[in-house]
Formats: sequence, structure tokens, C-alpha cells
Amino acid sequence: MTIVQPTLLDLNIQCLRELRRYLNICDIVSLAEAYNITESNVNELENSEDNTEHLTKSKFIQFAWAVQEMFLHINGPSININHTDRSLNDINNEFQFYVKLLRHFGSYIKELNVIVRKEGIEAGKLFGDAIQTYCRESLVSIKVTSIDGDFLSNISQPFPNVETLKICGEQLGVNPIKFNKWFPKLRSLEFGDTNFTNPECIEHHFPQLTRLVIQNQKNFSTGFLTCTSLGIALHLNPQLESLRISDAFGLANAINFNKSLLVFIKRKLPNLRRLQLISRQYGWRGDSEFISIDSLTRLKVVAYESESLMTIPVRSNQMTQLHLKILNNFDGFDGIMEFVKKNATVYALTISAKIKHFHLNDDKFANFISGLKYLKTLAIEYYWQDNEAIDAIVHFLSICSKIKRFDIFWWTSDLEPKEHDIC
Repeated sequence: MTIVQPTLLDLNIQCLRELRRYLNICDIVSLAEAYNITESNVNELENSEDNTEHLTKSKFIQFAWAVQEMFLHINGPSININHTDRSLNDINNEFQFYVKLLRHFGSYIKELNVIVRKEGIEAGKLFGDAIQTYCRESLVSIKVTSIDGDFLSNISQPFPNVETLKICGEQLGVNPIKFNKWFPKLRSLEFGDTNFTNPECIEHHFPQLTRLVIQNQKNFSTGFLTCTSLGIALHLNPQLESLRISDAFGLANAINFNKSLLVFIKRKLPNLRRLQLISRQYGWRGDSEFISIDSLTRLKVVAYESESLMTIPVRSNQMTQLHLKILNNFDGFDGIMEFVKKNATVYALTISAKIKHFHLNDDKFANFISGLKYLKTLAIEYYWQDNEAIDAIVHFLSICSKIKRFDIFWWTSDLEPKEHDIC
């Protein structure tokens, strides 16, 4: 008498669902590997007209869907890879595992977040190919921070549903003619520390793009985004509502801030609501003419010295949120007060100064803050000095009693508090 040994295919759906309590993501991928469960295989079997093995077919389909359900229960629709201190061998092995994962479950992945700060990742191209092969139609968001990952350097097919794309640290060599074709539904496009082999890649119209970020271009002597390319991008995308740019001061034809740039932004982006400028040096010193960009409601300016804020000629009668960050020299509150005066409609003001001699014991500044008609929220970030800082804060609050909310953050080391981006 032959005894037929039961297999996983013989388990009912309730038993299969119970299994997920005891399995991790590696177990789920191993199951999919063992039974060759992929979306295409299941769909092909479902549509098959051959019913000679109907029972086996229905069991397999039930099992396959249960495994896919297990995957989503344990992993969810996102892949988050963050390797900042792992060995190169471990990183390569893990990326090979993720190649397998994408082969079996790529059609369920909507968000891909990868952070790898190591060179020599041999599996990077394999992983990049797997992204295009198995999940390019399901992905809605791609965020890659990499030194040498090679994840997106050889795009050959469109990602039809990606709305958010963030590329940091990559050597971006995508075909400049087709970049907007590869990502036709982009709403948010962000580049940071990106070495552009083809800076022309953003010289296109992206019909749904509302947010553009270009920052940290100063790290490259070549491969930076040129002022010309930025101008063409802004001209072709007047629907932009949010813009964050940092300059590459001192490099020929690089992005440099001056009055002409502000005038160009005002003229080309009538719907701009949020603007963030990050610069080592501003090119409008000595120019007293103001540029009113009245569509702006949120503005962040990152300056290297507080005094330079006095020379930035941008204002808006609709400004509601303002963030001023000083990175190097704090020369008192005059620059800050002068800039806020131009945008006196703000109801939320943030001041950041990672400078050890920044302090709040300035009655002139406290009285100025108290006199702002619409201000309801004030946030200040600075270095912790000593216990005298508490007395200064109490005195400051006694003058600014009309403020509804006061948030204070201070550094006790080189660690920075969470960045408050308004763009």
C-alpha cells in the first residue's frame, strides 16, 4: 500500500495563513523559490484551458496566493535597504537576496528606498536590472542614495506609475532625450550630490511635476547641473509649486544666486508656493530693489552668515511660513529682523543657528518678535550654552507673551535636530 505524503499544497487557506506567524521574509522568499511562484506563472496557470490536472492547478494557485499574502503581511509594499556600516560582502549578498525577492514579489512593490554609501557593489547592476524587469510597473516611489550602486544608470524602459523620484550620489547617465519618457507621471523630482553625465536630462516638460529639488552641487568640478539646464527646466515646467535649489558657487555656468535668477523664477513660475535657497554667497549685495513673488507662502533661506540676510531682496505679501538658517557667522539679529520685516505676514517662523555664540538675551529682538502682528508659532534651534540659557529663554518668553507656540531645540554636540524642510 502506497502512502501519499501530504505537501504544503494540501494545506487549506486557514492553515497557510497560520504559517505566517512562524516565517520571516527569508523563509517566504525560499518558499517562492522552491515552488517557482511568480505573478506571471500564476497568471499563466489561471488562464490555462488544460484541466487535466485541475485539482493540482487549483491547489497551486491557492498556495501561491497564500504565499504572496504572507509576503505582504510580513514585508508590506515597500523595500527599505539602508547599509551605511555593513561590509561590502554582506551588502552584495543582501542585494542578491533582493534580486530573488523582486523576481517573485516585484509586482507588489510600490516604494523602493535604498541607502548605500560604499563603493564596489558588484550586485548593484543586477539589482537595477531586477527593478526594471519585475517592478517597474508597480513602483510609485523610488528613492536612491548611493555612491557606486549603479542602480538607475541603465534605464531602458518607462516606469509608468512613478510619482516620486529621488536620486542622491549616483552617477546619472540616463539618456537625456528620454528622461521624461522614462518617468511620465513624476510629481516630485529630487537630485542631491548627483553627478550628471548628461545635465540636459531635466531639460524636458514633465506634465504632472509640481516639486523640483536640486542641491549639493558644490561637490563636483564637472557633472553639475548648469544654470542653462535649470533655466530650461523651469521654462518648460511653469506648473511647479515647490522649488529647492542650492548653488555651485565659483564654477563656470553653475547655478549661482542673483537678482536675475529671482526675476526669472517670478516670471516663469506663477504657481510657486514654496521656495528654498541654499547658497554659500549671494550675488545681489548692494542691490536694494526687492523682488515680490506674491504667490509664495513658504520660504526657507540657508545662509552662511546672518548679515547676508539683509541683502536678499525677496518678499511676498502672502508669506505664512519662514525658515532662516545660519551656518557660519552670527552677527546679531539685525539681518534676521530686516529680512522678516519684508515678510511680516508670517505666522510661523523658524530660526536655526548652529553657532556657539548665538543667544536669546537680546531685548531688541524679543520686542521685534512681540510686535509681529500675525506671528503665532516660533521655533528656535541653537547650541546649548550653559544654565544661563534657561534664564534667557524665560526672559525672552516674558516679552513675547503673545506667541501661541514656542518650540526650542538645542545641540549639545555635532548632532543636528531633524531638518524642517518646507519644500
